[in-house]
Amino acid sequence: MKRPNPAQIVEAVGRRIAELRVERAWTQEDVAQRLNVTVRHMKRIEAGHNMTIYTAARIATALDVTVAELFVPPKSSDRRMPGRPKRT
Repeated sequence: MKRPNPAQIVEAVGRRIAELRVERAWTQEDVAQRLNVTVRHMKRIEAGHNMTIYTAARIATALDVTVAELFVPPKSSDRRMPGRPKRT
C-alpha cells in the first residue's frame, strides 16, 4: 500500500477549499472576511500551504461543511482555482 505524500494531501485540501468556495460563488476576500484573516492568507491556504487543525475547523464552519468534507478529493486536479467565481 502506497503511503500518502503529506504535501499532496495539503495541496488537495487547498484545492477542495477553493472548490467549496467557488460552489458558493464566494471570492477569496469573502472567505477571508468571514475568517478575519488576510486575503493573502486565504490564497496561501488554497495554494496548498500548511494550516493548523484549528484553521481547518474555522474554514469548515465558514463554508458550512464538516472538517472531513475538506479531505474529500477535489473534483479537479488543476492546481489553480480562480480567485473570483463567475457571477450569475
